Amino acid sequence: MLDQNEKALILTEMNLENRNKWFDFKRQKFLHNIDTFYYSVTLKDDFTKETDSVTVKRFRRFFEKKYEEMTYEANFIPYIIDGFNTTMNLKYSSFSFYKIWIEVPERYDIFFAYSVPNKLTCECIVQIRANLLWEKGIIDAYEESFETFKKICKNHNLVIDYVLENRVDYCWHTNYLQKPEEFFRIDKFAPMKITQFKRCRNDFMFKGQDGYEMDYLCMGRRGSKCFVRIYLKSKEVIEKTKKPFFFKRWYDEGVINAYDKYCMEYAFERGNWKQLELARLKFYIEYGYHSNIKARCREFLDQDCPNMDNLIEFADQICPRVHKVMNIEFQTMRKQSKHFILNEREDYDRECPDINQNRIYDYFANLKEIADYLTWWTLRLTDPEDSETKKSERKLCHFWLALRRTRMINVNWTPQKERIKTNYERNLNFEAAKKRVVSAAMLMSIYMNGKNDNDPLQDCADALLIMNDNDMDDARKYKCKKSKSLKDDDLKKIKYDDKRKKYYIFDEDGVIH
Repeated sequence: MLDQNEKALILTEMNLENRNKWFDFKRQKFLHNIDTFYYSVTLKDDFTKETDSVTVKRFRRFFEKKYEEMTYEANFIPYIIDGFNTTMNLKYSSFSFYKIWIEVPERYDIFFAYSVPNKLTCECIVQIRANLLWEKGIIDAYEESFETFKKICKNHNLVIDYVLENRVDYCWHTNYLQKPEEFFRIDKFAPMKITQFKRCRNDFMFKGQDGYEMDYLCMGRRGSKCFVRIYLKSKEVIEKTKKPFFFKRWYDEGVINAYDKYCMEYAFERGNWKQLELARLKFYIEYGYHSNIKARCREFLDQDCPNMDNLIEFADQICPRVHKVMNIEFQTMRKQSKHFILNEREDYDRECPDINQNRIYDYFANLKEIADYLTWWTLRLTDPEDSETKKSERKLCHFWLALRRTRMINVNWTPQKERIKTNYERNLNFEAAKKRVVSAAMLMSIYMNGKNDNDPLQDCADALLIMNDNDMDDARKYKCKKSKSLKDDDLKKIKYDDKRKKYYIFDEDGVIH
């Protein structure tokens, strides 16, 4: 289905094939997944402060010595288990009394307590990151992380007792709402909602002189039984310059079209949400027809602070607006889920016979039932036009009905798709880093020389040449630190048009590097 803005100039200039290529997408599309998953592990070993366990005392001494090896500049060191090749780092933690933090970069974090206040408190918390959950789905992500956890415990002779869910975030990404600031306007939202929450916070951002757009709506408190947030996910990805794999995932699933993806990538590389408007002009320069329109686009792109009202008005005439992706998320804690009565699974083939994982696998088997509970009893949105019916008995509005009908599947990338996703994410992060380096070099040139007409290549060379021994040492440490904090897949060489072969750097003795 093509975009609704048929009046945009670029759509009248393209033939049907190119219009379908760039602007075709699925309307009212929802994509569901578990976005964050914490689980707690209780050990059979006594981790209380006055423990007599030799194993626990040895475990504490081991990590005390490891932390002594850390320096302020390099606040983590590799954590190595013989015969286990997964990259792991030991880091500082300020997470309650879980002071021992073992990180598997971009996949999951494992926290151990030095001591617990009583024997009812779990000794370990494992947090699975969004990257892994969107790559493998919650079940396979859990099993990968738990295999690593078991190896760490075996390495220190610790014995696992049982596993429980801790925090689970249910999220729905959607292109359904393209004017969320109108849909969630408080005088419209209040008559629709049926919820246990008593308060709501709604944040908006001004856009131009008179416009505004919705950023964030939340109900409840973080850390309470349930916390609901509804926010602009595409804006979060762009401004935080993290998780660019979502662009490809949304495109593959039809949440956005190729044109949206182009504009979002442009804005991501610059880390600025407002760059979406300039991306529309850049798109016309590349694929539009009229030279005078292209010249006007370049004028806006060359301005340091273009008037946003004029920019948006002009961009609307030549290109469609970029589709927004909203996220509806329910953050649930064990304070709530421990009261759930779950349907039991009969098949426990996956679990280890000496570890009680029944609760975890029962929880996985009941994800759909839990989501139905959250989207009905915790919060539901009704049809405001059904005003003659008692509010608690009203039918759901179309938006909420579509959300509840979304298929809940265990998301899993094939190895081929995972390689494509990894390459895509790495290259986009590379481009974003390159933009930051070039921008920083230009700014340094202005600081050093004032306003000048120096060649940008000269500015970049000057930025490198002012580095002294301390700067080089800091750079070396940062490079080493960063390389250890990334996945191995992020460290493969990026293939691109290498124009550096034209240029050479000489040291003071005239040696070419």
